[in-house]
Amino acid sequence: MVQASAPAQAIDGGMVTEALLAHVAVMKYGYQLPLYRQEQMFAAQGITLDRQTLASWMGRAAWWLKPLHALLRRAVMSYPRLFADETPLPVLDPGRGRTKVCQFWAIATDDRPWGGPAPPAVVCVFTEDRKAIRARQLFGDYNGILQVDGYAGYKGLIKNGGRLVQLAFCFAHARRKFWDVHVATKSPIAAEALQRIAMFYAIEDRIRGLPATQRAAVRQSDTRPLIEDFKPWLEARLLEVSKKSGLGKAIRYTLNHWEGLTRLIDDGRIEIGRVDDWRGDRRSRGFTVSGGFRLRRCRSSHHSSVSSRRSSNRACRFAAPGFHLSPQTFALDRSVRRLGMRKSLSVLCR
Repeated sequence: MVQASAPAQAIDGGMVTEALLAHVAVMKYGYQLPLYRQEQMFAAQGITLDRQTLASWMGRAAWWLKPLHALLRRAVMSYPRLFADETPLPVLDPGRGRTKVCQFWAIATDDRPWGGPAPPAVVCVFTEDRKAIRARQLFGDYNGILQVDGYAGYKGLIKNGGRLVQLAFCFAHARRKFWDVHVATKSPIAAEALQRIAMFYAIEDRIRGLPATQRAAVRQSDTRPLIEDFKPWLEARLLEVSKKSGLGKAIRYTLNHWEGLTRLIDDGRIEIGRVDDWRGDRRSRGFTVSGGFRLRRCRSSHHSSVSSRRSSNRACRFAAPGFHLSPQTFALDRSVRRLGMRKSLSVLCR
């Protein structure tokens, strides 16, 4: 008599189902419910599941998601136009008794504003710091339009020679600087700058959803005269204010990034301020709870300690698929896993 092998389990040697794994992951990373709170909720129902066990489960679930995250990243990076933004991410630094500031990058594509073929998608990447080398590691081989803020690390991408990266800067960042000055000082110059930028946005509201060629045509006829008048006005105002003042810095920021800010005139695929829709605060909102929760070291029965870096990378993998999905939709179904990883990924990516 030959006994059939037991079906593969999501957790080797464990009894936890994929549905329960998905539920814990969705609660933690989608609804910002830390594991210790879930431990308390299970205990209230008479179920003993300690935090160490839950942390071990999340580590294994992240392992299952690693190929999906890699696939999503390759897919996003294959598109000819991307948005990118980085957000500070406090991570506990073991042995120092305090947190260190790492970075959480959101890289996105969205062709809906001009009716393009690419579906909207975003991938999240964790890095230890914000050094310029991180931008080169993420985008050094990328050929296309990269819409970003004025972080110097991005500018280093166009100095490599032979790379085809085109930087398109976001008017939302320039506008925000004038807005901060206006709120703080009620400066009439800042107010007028905001009014001029608002006219750009009003044109964008009219053409959103039109094909790229039509958007470019409208921008060349309507937006170009306004922008060409805006630059000499800024240069004249810069002579009237201190360059070290907040207003002076806002004007210099706009002028220093002028080429990237105005690239949208000739390319209807570029958005005027779409970066703020994909900002890290939107993508990383699930990593904080009431401003107090931080990515932490986790302990499990299999590992004496799991580093903060591993925990942060794990969070990026969970962020990738999007936790607006139900646990049942997101779960790694046991029958699907039997078909092999390649087929599993094709099912999950539908």
